[in-house]
Amino acid sequence: MRIYFSPCGIALGHAGRCIAIAELFKKRGDDVFFSTYGEAVEFVRRAGFNVEEVPKITFYEKEDGTFDIRRTLSAGPKIIIKFFQQIGAEINLIEHFKPDVVVSDSRLSSIIAAKIMGFKSVLI
Repeated sequence: MRIYFSPCGIALGHAGRCIAIAELFKKRGDDVFFSTYGEAVEFVRRAGFNVEEVPKITFYEKEDGTFDIRRTLSAGPKIIIKFFQQIGAEINLIEHFKPDVVVSDSRLSSIIAAKIMGFKSVLI
């Protein structure tokens, strides 16, 4: 089985839980591949998995660490452009890897790319 993991690259929680799942697949002898961005790229690489970096989307946080939708949306066109760049990168990577399933952890771009390409997907 070929599994394509696409965790959010903000902080390491998303990548960490995907790595835990990926390790189970790897032990079974399955092929595992990751796409992510930010600090998660090196984190996944250090865990021993193949990973490709995709364009980073910046989300803003409030002082208390919660998501700041107002500041994030005020970035406007820049975020939309980066999102479409992410989708394009995901399409290329999915086309190359040809997974049996795409596992996304909080990344809509990989779900959209999988749908466009006709691959099964699941969102964590």
